[in-house]
Amino acid sequence: MKSSNVFPTFHVAVASILGYLNYEYNMRKSYTLASELKFYKEVNVGQVKGQQLMDAGSVTFSKESGLDFGKAMGFRDGDTYCVAPITNGDANLLVYDFWAIGRERCVWRLSPDRHPEKFSRQEDLMSPDRL
Repeated sequence: MKSSNVFPTFHVAVASILGYLNYEYNMRKSYTLASELKFYKEVNVGQVKGQQLMDAGSVTFSKESGLDFGKAMGFRDGDTYCVAPITNGDANLLVYDFWAIGRERCVWRLSPDRHPEKFSRQEDLMSPDRL
C-alpha cells in the first residue's frame, strides 16, 4: 500500500467515526423526541385545554382562532420579545392556554391604530419563520 493512500483513508475513517459520534451525542435524542410528538389539526382553543396537547409537536388552530392583541405583552432586552393569547374569535376565555410568541414581530406595538397584519393561513400564527 502506498503511503499516499494511507492518509486519505485514515482521514475518511476518522471523519466517519467523528460524524457518527456527533450524531449520537447531539442529534439522536432530539430526533427521537421530535419523532414521537403528535400532530393536532383544527384545534378549537375554546374547547381544548393545553394539558391535552402536552405531547404536541405541531398544532394548527381552527379557522375561528386568532390572536387577542388587546392582551398582548412585550419585553425588550436588545431584541423585542412578545406574546399574545390565541383565542376563539371574539370570545373571552376564562383561561388562555395557547400563546403565540415572537421576536421582533410585535406589529401591534408599532401600529398606532393597533390593527395587526392579517395572517393568510392558520399555520402562520405559529410558524417558525414568523418568530
